[in-house]
Amino acid sequence: SILSHIGVLEARDGAMIFGSGESRGLQNPSRGGAVVFRHQDLGYVGTHVPPPIFPQRPANIVERTSDGFWFGATSLMRRPEGGEPIPQKVPRFGDNWIDHLAIDDENNLWAAVWGRGVFRFDGHRWAQYNESNGLLSEQVIYIHPGEASSGVWVITTEGLERFDGHTWTDFEIAGGGPFLREQHSLRESSDGALWINYAYRDWLLEGAVDAKRASVFRSLKYRADQVAPQTVLDPHDETSPEGGQVAFSWRGRDPWSTSKERDLQYSWRINSGEWSPF
Repeated sequence: SILSHIGVLEARDGAMIFGSGESRGLQNPSRGGAVVFRHQDLGYVGTHVPPPIFPQRPANIVERTSDGFWFGATSLMRRPEGGEPIPQKVPRFGDNWIDHLAIDDENNLWAAVWGRGVFRFDGHRWAQYNESNGLLSEQVIYIHPGEASSGVWVITTEGLERFDGHTWTDFEIAGGGPFLREQHSLRESSDGALWINYAYRDWLLEGAVDAKRASVFRSLKYRADQVAPQTVLDPHDETSPEGGQVAFSWRGRDPWSTSKERDLQYSWRINSGEWSPF
């Protein structure tokens, strides 16, 4: 049986769960479900847990603290903590394929649904992000909640994008594209650098080897510039009549012109107030 490369989870109780990525023989319980390894004595003991305790093909598996397990593949399914042992479909998503699931450091669930963008669940409400509210593309391939880097990063068919809690920002990756469905993953190193990994679908999902496509395998490193742009206020009147309107403008420049002026984004505040979204 084939295991899913994105269906691997270390559960909060220490168990290691490997979900089936088997797309063939879906009616054969012996080829679906998950393999669960639990610590015993000086090693681990593995057990095959067939459907319906795990979905037939749990290609994505995540666990929300104090909530339970979520599974994604041919639909989004949930097994609540302390609830029924058999996962149930989440009606909002029907039979839509779930490309990826992730949990951020605030215990929010993130789900990538091809053609519909990204969904965030905080335990009570769903929020959808698509082209109408900032995403560059609704074809989302992979989700990575930042660790050393902040925000939530996603790979879409148009490139790398980041959500800072308010807005989405797209990042131009030289030599990065094209980005294709089910052919990439995203990892982060301790210095905050992001690594975009490339493979081909048949190898990732079915273990099929094609020597002619060996050149596809590579990793691309992206690390944000650590030197902030120099920002200055444009000249303005020092005083204004009481009740009058005051307008400010500013501009910035990257010290090495790595980022073009038109690509710079700004945040502002008045006195000790909150910073505005970028």
